[in-house]
Amino acid sequence: MNELVVYRWRCPYCTDGDMGPAEGRCYHCHGVGLTNDVGGWDESELTPAPLPPGVMRRACVDCAFRSGSPELEATGAQLPIDAPFWCHHGMTTGYGGSYQAPGYYRPEGTKRDIPIGELVCAGWWALKTGRPLPAEEFREPGRRATDTSAPTRAGEPLLDDPSASAPPVVHSAVSAQAIAVTDVDENPHDEEP
Repeated sequence: MNELVVYRWRCPYCTDGDMGPAEGRCYHCHGVGLTNDVGGWDESELTPAPLPPGVMRRACVDCAFRSGSPELEATGAQLPIDAPFWCHHGMTTGYGGSYQAPGYYRPEGTKRDIPIGELVCAGWWALKTGRPLPAEEFREPGRRATDTSAPTRAGEPLLDDPSASAPPVVHSAVSAQAIAVTDVDENPHDEEP
């Protein structure tokens, strides 16, 4: 089986795959508790599936799925939309600055390696689950988000301006449903002010 399955919703018919003592295992979600089959339900009545532990909590400042990223500027030529996309933060670099994970696994019959222990990109996960993509523009780590003079704390320039945000941009590879988001969780690889 070489099929990618990403569940978007908690099952609206059961609680964690259980229909209760009278019914037992949920037949709608096959006892998984998560589903993509939510026909007839309004999105306001649904609960999104939780973010798995193997996905970055927040899109990095240089996430490939931010508007203005080199990957999106190449009209998505480097973005694997139908296969998992791993975050490059924490990977070692190889020849030509390519990112290399310490270990890989390639299931029989597949063409791509799966990096062992690496986290899935938060931007890719948002795209696959219909959640909004990062609203703020791509920027290289260590560069300021605005062109204003840098405020200082004990003589050190601050890299992020929390009040600065760019208008959302919709790209051809991105559905109109996935437009603006404010990052909620902390990402250990983002720079701190």
